[in-house]
Amino acid sequence: MLMLKNKEMKKIILFFILIGVTIAGNAQYFVEWNMGISYQEEESIGISTYSPSFLTIEIMPRMGYWLSDGVAVGASPFFIWFNQKYPETPNAERIERTTQIWGLSVFGRYKLWGPRKLSVLGISEIDNGGGTEKGKTGSITNYSHSISLFRFNVYPAISYSLTDRLSIIARWEFLDLSFQSQTIKDKETNSKITINNFGFKTRSEIFGNISDISLGLTYNF
Repeated sequence: MLMLKNKEMKKIILFFILIGVTIAGNAQYFVEWNMGISYQEEESIGISTYSPSFLTIEIMPRMGYWLSDGVAVGASPFFIWFNQKYPETPNAERIERTTQIWGLSVFGRYKLWGPRKLSVLGISEIDNGGGTEKGKTGSITNYSHSISLFRFNVYPAISYSLTDRLSIIARWEFLDLSFQSQTIKDKETNSKITINNFGFKTRSEIFGNISDISLGLTYNF
């Protein structure tokens, strides 16, 4: 009886080994380079006219593999740099805020629709990271904070195959479902605050603001 159980156990182990080998053999590894830039300038009219500006740069190289023709998983280090400026006016000095965040993201990618070369993808990401935030008025630093970040995002993307191995992928932030938890800690007082945001963003003009476009190149091995 004991021998029978051992044989059954060996069969079960062999079965899962074969599944693992099959998945690994069918998996197609890929690397992807992504860089997103968003710039916005607003004109404010009051006692004097000034134009605050907002610049965001996001760098996120991705590494992953396709489990099948329509499902991929992977991981990615990321770096986000944000700068907000309110220029000097006759009534106030220049105000500037700079934020840097770096961390690690894991993602899933799902092919929703598409012919041979063009694909519409659904992407889900979980980001975990940390960084710093500094605020200045004129040449004086007002505050210096440390930041920890947790974020979950679901959004669409479009991929187009240039060759059998090289593809270009584009993301437009016209549709985005997200949850974000951010903890900000003052380095001098050790006081901290946690901000949780849940949002669904959509825009009627998909191509109305090209600053929300993020482009990437994917190479399949």
